[in-house]
Order: sequence, then C-alpha cells, then structure tokens
Amino acid sequence: MDSFHILSVFHSDDGYTIGLKLWQMSSVFNSSIFHPLHDPDLFISLHPPFASEYFPEPIEAMCDMLPLDNIRVVIFQDCSLSLSDHEWKFLFETNCQQVSSIFVGNQSDAHGLCEAMRPSDNKAIQEEDGQERASMQAQVFLPDLELLEVESVDFRPYSSSSGEVLETGQLYVDTFTQRRMMGKPISTIRLGKGCVIDAARLDALKAVIHVECDPDAIEEIPKAPHGLPEGVVYPDYIMNPEQEE
Repeated sequence: MDSFHILSVFHSDDGYTIGLKLWQMSSVFNSSIFHPLHDPDLFISLHPPFASEYFPEPIEAMCDMLPLDNIRVVIFQDCSLSLSDHEWKFLFETNCQQVSSIFVGNQSDAHGLCEAMRPSDNKAIQEEDGQERASMQAQVFLPDLELLEVESVDFRPYSSSSGEVLETGQLYVDTFTQRRMMGKPISTIRLGKGCVIDAARLDALKAVIHVECDPDAIEEIPKAPHGLPEGVVYPDYIMNPEQEE
C-alpha cells in the first residue's frame, strides 16, 4: 500500500461534522495537487459533541492515529476553523513535518498559519553565530514548505470594527523575510480566487518571494471618506453610510 501524500481537512457548513480525506500519490497522478480529481483513498469523519472552538483537538487525535509521515500536501479548502497560530502548531508541529505545499481557502485560517510560521524569537534571527542559526532552523514550523496558495485574502491594510488598522500584507512580507533570513525560505505564494491586493503590497511581496497572481486580484485602495486617513480599506458602513440607514 502506498503512503499517504495528500491530507485535506474539512468542516461541514452545519458546523457539526469534521474530518480528514487522504490520497495516495498514485491517486492524484496528472491532476492538480490541491484539487484531486479522484475520491480519497481514506475518508474519516466524526461529529464532535462540543463547540467549534475545540475542533482542532479531534483533528489532532485523528492525525496521531494515521501514518502521516510522508504527507507532502495539506489542504484547507472546505474548512473554516479560524485556527490560531497555536492551533496550527497543535495540529501539525509533530505531524506532517515533510509538507511542501499548503492550500488555505479563507483569510482567518491563512492569517493563523502565517503567524505560526513566524519565528518565536525574532532577535535570534539577527545573531551571526552559526550554532544559534542552526538551532533556530530546527525550530521552524513546517521547515520544508515551498508553496503556499491562499484564497479570499485581502492583503490591503484595513480598518477593523474597533478602528484598529490591520496590516495583513505586511504580516506576510515579514514572515517570508524572516523565513528567508533563517535559511528556510518559502519559494512561492499563489494568490487564488477571491484574493485582493494593491500594487504597493504586491511589489513588497515580490521583493521577498515569487508571487503568482491573477491580474484581476490587483485592486487599489479606495479613496478614504472625508476626514479619515488615506491608504486604508474601511468597512462598508463607513464607506457607504447611506446603505446602513
């Protein structure tokens, strides 16, 4: 029996079913690694009797029971768990250490993954001592990751409902820069369906990583309403207050 090479995590729309799909490499020959054309070789699901914020625990339990040492591809396509950086590490820090490609289909999980890939001690990156650098490399999360594909991520800075400006694009730039400085660079980021980025953030990304991007994803930041700082994407209720009346 072939080893499993592709792992897909899914979470049903009703919020009550969670599980894993796994493919052997022979099952995905000549098809996209992120969109297997064949049914999975193994399908496992369950109905956790508790709230969705605890869903990572049964996923980890399933991963611990399965032979995942040879997993190369992880897919979060039909899944929106809003995983934090700690939950990403909880799931995959001991499992799937040979992953080279990841697909994430929503902004929240992509943000958590990006945070998880950042080194825990940024100061150590600056050290010139070779032993220190080697130690940091050993601690890198998903050290063999080469390709990250994301969907539905807005890389432009935007204002949250609390008024805080969130620099999503800069988070990715900083993460890829730090990985490169640690000797574990990610080769490519692919901006898929639903992604939005302005020209300035696209140039910043291209300075640190190879970017594959549909031209339709490039969208400039709208002019700010009167009295508000420019260069930020504001919520619809601020941009179009008449629609809220």
